Amino acid sequence: MIGLVKRLGIRVRRLRRRIFPAPEWHRKWDDQVWLERYLNPERYRFYRELVAKVPPRNYSLVLDVGCGPASLLRELLEKWPGGQGSCKFMGLEISDAAVRVARRTCGGAHVLRGSVYDIPFREASADLVLCVEVLEHLRRPRHALEEIMRVLREDGQVLITVPDGAQDDWAGHNNFWDEKSLRRFLSPYPVVSLERMPEMGCLVGILSRKGASCSS
Repeated sequence: MIGLVKRLGIRVRRLRRRIFPAPEWHRKWDDQVWLERYLNPERYRFYRELVAKVPPRNYSLVLDVGCGPASLLRELLEKWPGGQGSCKFMGLEISDAAVRVARRTCGGAHVLRGSVYDIPFREASADLVLCVEVLEHLRRPRHALEEIMRVLREDGQVLITVPDGAQDDWAGHNNFWDEKSLRRFLSPYPVVSLERMPEMGCLVGILSRKGASCSS
């Protein structure tokens, strides 16, 4: 019975996306009023909590894919006000408008326009990859995850967040994962940890390229 309800819920979500297509949100980054509403105190609290989960170590390249206006990178730079020595903080974003905002407001990071399906970095080049609230928007999330893992160093880690599919029903999302289905989606790679952040309505996973036992 529970499985039937879940399947019906997925069908309703897909139908809603056809009837009520999502707005072209990526064009809204130039709208200052919308941007201030989006980057509200709750969102910054979310970013700070994510930054607290970043494993402490010396990094050479931190890459935020789908970085938007690079607000999460700014939080990282505030955590490390003296920088990380020669560490480079890079952002990758498909929206021209978001790239403009990021370059204007996050001088400590270098933000490129590009696609998560074709990350313009060589194999095994990033120590830490951030992919925050991105995969749920994609038509080909598996392709994106493979590309993220391609650029990750052997001893690196990936921090991923997606909305908790048990709560999320926004018509603009293409993918909905609950904890069980996200674990299955990530399973081709070693999952260091996977947890719920119920107050933020999301799931947080950390992946590595080395073998690791998963904690929940």
